[in-house]
Formats: sequence, structure tokens, C-alpha cells
Amino acid sequence: MLKIALVVLLAVVPFISSQKVGSQVPYTTTLDDPYVLFAVEAINTFYEHQGDNNLRTAVKIVKATVQVVAGALYRFTIEVSGGSTNEDCTVAVWSRPWLPGNVAIQLKGTPSCVESA
Repeated sequence: MLKIALVVLLAVVPFISSQKVGSQVPYTTTLDDPYVLFAVEAINTFYEHQGDNNLRTAVKIVKATVQVVAGALYRFTIEVSGGSTNEDCTVAVWSRPWLPGNVAIQLKGTPSCVESA
């Protein structure tokens, strides 16, 4: 139990020291960020379930924020290509690194995509 509490504390302390708990703040990242890669995978899965098997790839990060919750909630707007036009997709990724396996990083809600301007 102590080990789990320590992992949670180490994961959350950097966020607490730089912001108020629960507030959404800008998150500077790259297309290689594991959470961004997870988000792009979720976008592709979303389209696959709609019968669209065109592979989407990330072009750029339009917006990224992080919010300290029970873990960290990352919200991304990512421009993707691969469909008939480029799209801006908004995705929320919930990270709880102290949990095991596939529940440590989860999609929060459903991706939402609109044609890029």
C-alpha cells in the first residue's frame, strides 16, 4: 500500500507544484508523446468502428492541456491526415500510472473530429 501511495505522490507532485489541483493548464508536447500516440490510436479506432479504415496520422498538435484529477487528464486537439480531408480531432486521455495494465492509460469519452479550417 505504501508503495502505491509513493508512486501516486511522485506522479502528481510535479503538477501540484506548478498549478492548482483541478485547473486545466497548457501542456507543451510533441507528436512523439506517448499520450499523443495513444490519442491518435484512439482516433483510428473511432473511425474503424464507423467502417472507415483509412489510417489517420498526426500532422500537428493544435492545442494541448493537462488537468490534475485522480491522475492526469490530457486534452488534445490534433490535426490528422488520412481521410478525405485533414481533420482536427479532440481527444481526452486519462493517465493513472499507478494502475496496472490497460487501465493505466484510458480514453475519456469519444474522439470528436471536424474538418480542419
